[in-house]
Amino acid sequence: MAPEIVLDKPYQGNSVDIFALGVIFFNCYTGFSPFSQATTTKGPFKYLVQGRADKFWKHQSQYCKFSDSFKDLITNMLQPVPHQRISMADLIGHPWINGPAAELSDVQQEFYRRIKKTEEERKLTPVSEVVAFKGTTRCV
Repeated sequence: MAPEIVLDKPYQGNSVDIFALGVIFFNCYTGFSPFSQATTTKGPFKYLVQGRADKFWKHQSQYCKFSDSFKDLITNMLQPVPHQRISMADLIGHPWINGPAAELSDVQQEFYRRIKKTEEERKLTPVSEVVAFKGTTRCV
């Protein structure tokens, strides 16, 4: 949740949505949340509150590698002060959003690799039993 919601302050829906979308982007990119709660005194979010995005990204980079473009986008989406957050128009035009995208075959290959890894770690249903169904995958 955006800090203004955590602090029970008045808020603008679009600004809160941008913040939430920043958390979702980060989570989709890394597989984990950027912080447990948007508080000003503890956890990685405090670095953004202090204006120290460099420390925020140093902390996050222990777990994952990030492009400068991604860091710029997320930093601007997670700004603690709502009116300092990136606008939707600027978000849509951001270089990371408009940058190169993976080909479908690359995405499928990566999912296959991850499924195989999960199978090996957890001894689950073999990949040969995972089927495509209208553009999605499911186990049968």
